[in-house]
Amino acid sequence: MNKKAIAVQYTQTVFTAYTSDNDLVLLSLNIESYAEKKATSEIQSVEVKKLNSIDLYHFGWNIWNHFRIGNQLQMAAFLKKVFPSILGLFYQLNQIESISTKQFYDKSLELFNVEVRRSGGGHVVFITDEKGNPTRYPIRISEFQARPKFYLSARGEQKVQIQTLV
Repeated sequence: MNKKAIAVQYTQTVFTAYTSDNDLVLLSLNIESYAEKKATSEIQSVEVKKLNSIDLYHFGWNIWNHFRIGNQLQMAAFLKKVFPSILGLFYQLNQIESISTKQFYDKSLELFNVEVRRSGGGHVVFITDEKGNPTRYPIRISEFQARPKFYLSARGEQKVQIQTLV
């Protein structure tokens, strides 16, 4: 069995209980497109049920690790296109009014084994194990449509510092 067939079989085995038959076919075609290094414009989104962002990140890491095509940020873009709901974690947390401080926000992220760390001119998101060690590829915050509150870009932080000094 070739690598592409193995990945498609794995995908179908994992997702059969969590998506419709039509979406399972689309997801399999998406995996084939990824394996053939086709443009992400050919990727179609699918709906999944009862899986959380961490499950989908884990799936993405397994596919990336199987093929080792591109880098992990490219896999993040693929996941974003295939599973648009994957990025809903920050949106949901941002809606909770009782999360009013950065420390409480970070503690809430820990419940999902998610950590935001500074990297260069911005921040990246890591999926971590129980000890805080990264277990999956990092994703730049700029990749997320709904970004976590309390985390500004380097440009945003400079604006705040300038306003504070004035």
